[in-house]
This record gives sequence, C-alpha cells and structure tokens, in this order.
Amino acid sequence: MKMVIRLFLLGMVVMTVSGCPYRAVSTGSNDGIRLTIHAPDAHHVTLLSSLNRYESVSMKPNQSGSWEIQLVSDHEFTYFFEVDGKTMLNDCRFTEIDEWGNRICVFIPEEVP
Repeated sequence: MKMVIRLFLLGMVVMTVSGCPYRAVSTGSNDGIRLTIHAPDAHHVTLLSSLNRYESVSMKPNQSGSWEIQLVSDHEFTYFFEVDGKTMLNDCRFTEIDEWGNRICVFIPEEVP
C-alpha cells in the first residue's frame, strides 16, 4: 500500500498551505498531539502518516476553517495531508525528502511547542 501511495504522489505537485503545523494537547492521562491544517474551502481532508503505513485517516473541520486530528505518539513520524484529493503540507517545522523525491513533514516529539 505504501508503494502505491508513493508512486501516486510522484506525479502530484505538493502545495503548501498556511496553518499551525502541530500543537501539543492533553488527552486525559496520555499526552497527545493535534495536527492541523488550514483549509477553509475544503470538503474532505485526510492525514497520511508513517504511524499507520500511510493509510488515509479522515480529519474533522473546526469552526475556524482548519481541519484537525488528535494522535497519541511519543516517537518521530512523517506525514502529509490530502485536501480534496490534492497532496499538501502545512507549514511544518521540519521536513525531509522521501525516497521518491517528495517533501513530507516530520513530527519530532521533543520539538513540540
């Protein structure tokens, strides 16, 4: 599945949209992370990350035009978003180039504000 997604991304243009890349949240007794992307005109936004082998996970819109998802992770992972079928990055603090030449975001737990 990861290979199929990566090959599909080779032909897509990665766009950048503005938004807070991530912020720490408390999820009861577990520490968590909330990833957000500002896409007020979007109809559907998903997160794809190395946490689940880049399987698409739907995000929920909030009233400010951002979409968000809350995760629990205490280790580094990579991720990107699909906004209405287009691959996008938020203004993530850290990025890297994957093995197919695509820029993706990197979440580093020690660097969460």
